[in-house]
Amino acid sequence: MILSFAGCGVVATTALAAPTTPISTGGAAPKLSYIDTSKVPELQGGTLRVGTDVSFPPIEFFASGSTAPQGLDIDLAAALAQVLRVKVTYVNHPSGNLFTDVNAGKCDIIMSGITTTTARTQLVNFIPYFLAGTGIIVPHGNPKNVKTLQDLCGLRVGAQFDTVQVTEAKAISCGENGIQLTVFNKPTSGQALAALEAGTIDAFLEDFPPASFDASQSNSQLQVVPTQFNVRTYGIGLRKTSTALLTALTQALGAIHTNGQYQAILTKWGLQGGAL
Repeated sequence: MILSFAGCGVVATTALAAPTTPISTGGAAPKLSYIDTSKVPELQGGTLRVGTDVSFPPIEFFASGSTAPQGLDIDLAAALAQVLRVKVTYVNHPSGNLFTDVNAGKCDIIMSGITTTTARTQLVNFIPYFLAGTGIIVPHGNPKNVKTLQDLCGLRVGAQFDTVQVTEAKAISCGENGIQLTVFNKPTSGQALAALEAGTIDAFLEDFPPASFDASQSNSQLQVVPTQFNVRTYGIGLRKTSTALLTALTQALGAIHTNGQYQAILTKWGLQGGAL
């Protein structure tokens, strides 16, 4: 199987070599149960196009010095493609609108650590595949003693644009001692983390998996509050009209649960706690 990475706009397309054997489950190679895709229009060309924002470690990201995407979603999409017997192409949308692009036919599915919300289900259909809540990153030693979202009242708090954390921060009831919210633009959390290390914000909100990852990469400058809040599902997003693809992907997700690949991939990225 070949995995390729394509960019929207003027971005180079790179073909990435991928293993031709199933992702290891730590023992014998898993037995693959293939899914019939003969009646799935999007897959008749033999390729599943996955829209993603490759700036969200460990869910999807570029390793330092590499143009090859990696992470939980990248591995899961590859495993799904294996049982669908198609190639997979990742379409990077570093500053684009994933929901608009999938509905415009620029990709077949979107898979980018997307939290399923009522508003988003009006735009696409979702297949739930992972559980994650909000994490709070604070300076090392947690000088403001933040343990819950309510403890953010009166503090300078950061969140990234177009994330559920912006909505959550605005929803915290603080009375007159309100949160001073700074909304950072994407594509990465780097600007917010730098602000946290510099002391211009007191806490930063993002999904718990990348929050844990970011804290672990901070040379002990930052830490994550142990509890995650408002746990919800991540979902694979599809056009409302992609009913046959929805069925096939649901079956494929069941197949990689059964053959052990799903759990093996979560274990690889230290995300077993998000199993669904």
